[in-house]
Amino acid sequence: MRGRQERGELTLDPSLVKMGQDIARSLLAERHERSWSLSFHPAHPKSASPWTLQQRECEDGQTVSVISSLALGRPGAESRTGILRSSPFIARDTISFWICGHRGHPDQPPHENNFVRLTDSKTGKELRRAYPPRNDRAIKVEWKLSSMKGRQVELEVIDGDSGPSFAWLAITRLAPPAAQVESFAPSAAHGGLLEDLARVLLVSAPADLRDQLKAFLPSLPATSPTLPTSKERSRLEKVIRKRVESFELAQPRMENGKAIFKTHCASCHQVAGEGALLGPQLDGIGARGAARLTEDILDPNRNVDAHFFLTTLTLKNGTSAAGFVRGESGEVILLVDAAGKEYRIEKSSITASETLDRSLMPSTFEHLLKEDEFNDLLGWLLSERRQ
Repeated sequence: MRGRQERGELTLDPSLVKMGQDIARSLLAERHERSWSLSFHPAHPKSASPWTLQQRECEDGQTVSVISSLALGRPGAESRTGILRSSPFIARDTISFWICGHRGHPDQPPHENNFVRLTDSKTGKELRRAYPPRNDRAIKVEWKLSSMKGRQVELEVIDGDSGPSFAWLAITRLAPPAAQVESFAPSAAHGGLLEDLARVLLVSAPADLRDQLKAFLPSLPATSPTLPTSKERSRLEKVIRKRVESFELAQPRMENGKAIFKTHCASCHQVAGEGALLGPQLDGIGARGAARLTEDILDPNRNVDAHFFLTTLTLKNGTSAAGFVRGESGEVILLVDAAGKEYRIEKSSITASETLDRSLMPSTFEHLLKEDEFNDLLGWLLSERRQ
């Protein structure tokens, strides 16, 4: 599928899309069954997952598999961040592991962004902490836990360093084997595939799957926030609250809601195979609930995902083009404008590019739809809970 997109084929065969979605769901389910789980680092929520398996040498001469945050061969490998967490286990008298990695450039004082810690499963309280040795060779760490023997605990490996070098850590040889390194193997092996699927299914995945795959998308450059004035924000809050209250008392006409979707939304969005796939697919969108959907429709800039930000391209001929960058094909950028029209723009013709944290979706539905029409549309969207 990715190969077809790289050749500039924006529309994928539905059977290929379905196959990709099935594979992604299967791999995600398999990850949840493992003894390790992954999450974003709160300071770097847009980073792609760094975790992988690789071979490293230990101080005692052994070469073993380690779980590492240095995703060799992946874009921005050193700069990736994330948190790796074990399944809960019962503390014994001692726990030991081997750790390697870095805390910033050797010429600089060590930072405290990369570390391994033991936490209480119930309270989240930190019980022990260890830092990497600023070395590629792993050293042994042993913690005495007699004072907390019998408590349910978790092990966390945290990479919070987004620097370009000396920014990773790794762990291995846990004893007792509460969470084996080997149990991470299938998850690590599938990490690259999930990244590829996340990019390919960015638009075509149903809402719930798209949310799960966000963790595997590459990070994007930071943008300057475009915030509404406090007066406008307050006004929008009142409008949204009023529309939600109105909907709670309404009796939506489903057929009319579907017709409104076809008229105003289907040029960019698809539901149950109907409509265009220029913006995110909306299968299963009803699971988000009335309040969130009302926000998304009336204030589309509020919750827009970074991978759907508005981009303005300035061209050598003095013109400009604005829209959502759907993808790239060699030396061509694929751009979709607010009307749903697709453009293929040569990279060599671009003199400047600016990305704003705004949605391509127009903020006009507050005035475009009457209250009863809005209720019909919202009611129909909420009925679309199938994935």
